[in-house]
Amino acid sequence: MSLPQRSTQHNVPIGAIRVTVQSSQIIPWSKLLGGSPDPFIAISIDSGDEIVRTSAKNHCFDPTWMETHYIPVNTLNASLKLTLYNHHAHWKHTFLGAARFNLSKLQGDPALGGISARLSKDQKERGEVLFDLAFYPIVPPGSEPTNAYFSGILTLYIRRAENLQPSEDMGELNPAAEIRLGVGDKPIHSTQRVAKTANPLWQSTCSFFCVDKSCCTIHVTVTNDGRASPVIGQLSIRLEDLLEGLDTGVDSWSLSGCRRGKLVLGAIWGPLNLP
Repeated sequence: MSLPQRSTQHNVPIGAIRVTVQSSQIIPWSKLLGGSPDPFIAISIDSGDEIVRTSAKNHCFDPTWMETHYIPVNTLNASLKLTLYNHHAHWKHTFLGAARFNLSKLQGDPALGGISARLSKDQKERGEVLFDLAFYPIVPPGSEPTNAYFSGILTLYIRRAENLQPSEDMGELNPAAEIRLGVGDKPIHSTQRVAKTANPLWQSTCSFFCVDKSCCTIHVTVTNDGRASPVIGQLSIRLEDLLEGLDTGVDSWSLSGCRRGKLVLGAIWGPLNLP
């Protein structure tokens, strides 16, 4: 099977990798340096920011996770980075080591199991991490009915807001937008803040894996700067309604919680044929 290596559209993923972090073996240190760690693995692509992390295990040098995550990728000409940390509840996590894996190896075999990668720190071996990898390319348009696939990758374009008028006087507006997939969840993406305008132009993009588009709701919060980052307005929209609107030429939606304001969005749905 010939797999795509790079997206032909800017910032549009070619598919998703499924990463199953199985376990790790950490080389123990002297008890004089402290007790056993509370380890977790953070996953990133190349030198980018953390995308997702495993849970933290308590007081062990041989943690077992068996946790699976799906990560959108724009190219297979990149490296997967797995970084081991010691979790701390009240201060910065301690870096214990990192391992890399060249994703181009998935071009020859899209499913690789039992990968063992060495964890290194300061050019010294600190242990190993065991994981599985698989690559699922986006189903090409027209090859099969895309509505048959409920799992996929959404590329969301947060273009701009128009005519923002908060319900309360906030003075000068410096708006930014936050994207969540659940009420109260941490943002999966935040735009830059645009100063001194009621019509911010963001042109910001994010991509995320969706296990079932029929159950996915996107929550967008537009905030003003300040200590409490007061909310200017909000939008909650089902993914299927968003895609249907865009298909019919609708690209702006009214914000709630404010006198006036619209949010202009775009989106590309990339279906995945998962087992």
